[in-house]
Amino acid sequence: MPPMPKPVNLKILPKDISTSDLLTIMKQYREQLGVQCGYCHAGDPATHKMDFASDAKLEKATARIMMTMTSELNSKYISKLPIVADQKVDCGTCHRGHAKPEEFVPAPPPDAHANH
Repeated sequence: MPPMPKPVNLKILPKDISTSDLLTIMKQYREQLGVQCGYCHAGDPATHKMDFASDAKLEKATARIMMTMTSELNSKYISKLPIVADQKVDCGTCHRGHAKPEEFVPAPPPDAHANH
């Protein structure tokens, strides 16, 4: 397998990230959202390969916003809560293996099924 090219067009992740670290992060995103690379990354019809640098897909822009959001949640809020300071919000916190988070439907109150 040929070596991966140096990552380019990084706008959120560090520009000097190693390929190994980048692949680890992308694998985490893939697992937490239950998607494959093509969900966020455009394919190149000429080469039939992924064009990881392309910004053609709206999902990639959305991912960047979500990456910024989780980073800010962790640094500005979660880290200041003594009870959960060692925990982090990540994609899986809401997505739980689904590309689009499932709607939260609260359970009915305990007395909702009681006979009156």
